[in-house]
Amino acid sequence: MLALRTRVAAAVIAAAAGVIVRRRLTQAADELVRTFASRLGAGFGQQATPQELERALEALRPLGAEAVRLIFAQEMQRAIGELTGAP
Repeated sequence: MLALRTRVAAAVIAAAAGVIVRRRLTQAADELVRTFASRLGAGFGQQATPQELERALEALRPLGAEAVRLIFAQEMQRAIGELTGAP
């Protein structure tokens, strides 16, 4: 019975975490796309077609995913340290 309660609690926590992370990452993705779009024509992508720009931005996706993973790990370590008083 305890194992079932633990799994249910973990599922509830995971769902809540998913909502929080998605909300923040949605905001970050929107801001990054706006930032890249505002710089188009000012050097980067000046002569590119919309399809070429889309391919270039898609090529950045794996790098962005890795950056999110690393930054999230650092921020979790910081937040847990603040909570527990660990350096």
